[in-house]
Amino acid sequence: MSPLVDDALVFKVHADPTRRFLLDLLFERDRRTLSELQAEVDMTRTGVMKHLRLLEAAGLVVTRRSGREMLHSSTSSPSG
Repeated sequence: MSPLVDDALVFKVHADPTRRFLLDLLFERDRRTLSELQAEVDMTRTGVMKHLRLLEAAGLVVTRRSGREMLHSSTSSPSG
């Protein structure tokens, strides 16, 4: 996580149950596609993307391209 993360943003991110759920999914298994994450929630791809962008801005999720896919991962492990 970046050393200059805005604490208010981190609290804002954790205040939303959907974002917490997405983080939980990524703790269970990293490197998930947008389609995999969207299948777990009742919202559009655009809605999930907005949540992921906030999680990235807070330094809690990282997105990497792998071929044609964008893979999303948590920045910390569940063990610590």
